[in-house]
Amino acid sequence: MRKGPLLGVLLSVFLCGFAPAEATIRVNVENPANGQDLSGIVTISGWAFSTLANTNVTVTLTVDGDPNKTAPIPCCGPRGDVQAANPGAPANSSFGLLFNYGILSAGPHTLRIDVTAPGEPAQSVQVTVTVAKPGDAQVLSNFTIPSGATVAADANEIVLVGAQVTPQGGSPTTVNLRAAYATNLQSLVIIQAFAGTNAQLFNAAQAIFTTRCGIPSCHAGSTPAEQQDLTAANSFKNIVGVRSVENAALLRVNPGDDDGSYLYQKIIANGNIAAGTTRMPQGCAGSNCLY
Repeated sequence: MRKGPLLGVLLSVFLCGFAPAEATIRVNVENPANGQDLSGIVTISGWAFSTLANTNVTVTLTVDGDPNKTAPIPCCGPRGDVQAANPGAPANSSFGLLFNYGILSAGPHTLRIDVTAPGEPAQSVQVTVTVAKPGDAQVLSNFTIPSGATVAADANEIVLVGAQVTPQGGSPTTVNLRAAYATNLQSLVIIQAFAGTNAQLFNAAQAIFTTRCGIPSCHAGSTPAEQQDLTAANSFKNIVGVRSVENAALLRVNPGDDDGSYLYQKIIANGNIAAGTTRMPQGCAGSNCLY
């Protein structure tokens, strides 16, 4: 016997009314922010949940897309604010993993946070971070600022020249650092680290200073011009991370920023130097004054 039209309609309504609800996963990575500079041990954190009631989610970290660099991220803890802002969200949705960025190489890396739940399409969030490693160490056992170190402010960043760090199980080494305050982490973060005086490069500069600058009646002696002693063993501590006397808004040598270094501006043609001041070295004209 054929089913009548009415019976077909009733069956459709009955079946649709009891179809399982379609669930989705919601996820938000709060730390780190995409494009963030990081160093040391920092928490990877955020929240995630399934819109299907009583369904647990699993959160996993993968670094640089390498299946050998994966780790589970503990989930899920209380997040009343998330529940209040997302009707139907569970009381527990927060995830967090204390992660040592020192185990990664210095430079850019990609972090992928995957969230899964039984029978639901997985969701992924990917962020890119740049890692700084003072002393190229996974862990530091000591950090000191010697009396000869210099500290200066560069816009919203702190430049520290001549810090001494000791890698765990290693020997002390001198480094230069940049640090900035990260509001999402609510802490000061080292965003750049590079070797001390970089002797191989700085020795070449010192040879020029010695011949053209660190000479009597110029940048040498007990009262060097502009309080800038460029003699051997004195020049580095007098210029790197030290504010210019002529233009206190700029560092004489701003590590990692040539254009923002007043000394660089003083020796190039058409440099951005203070009004009424003289290009260096004295009598310089043209583009190759230091050679």
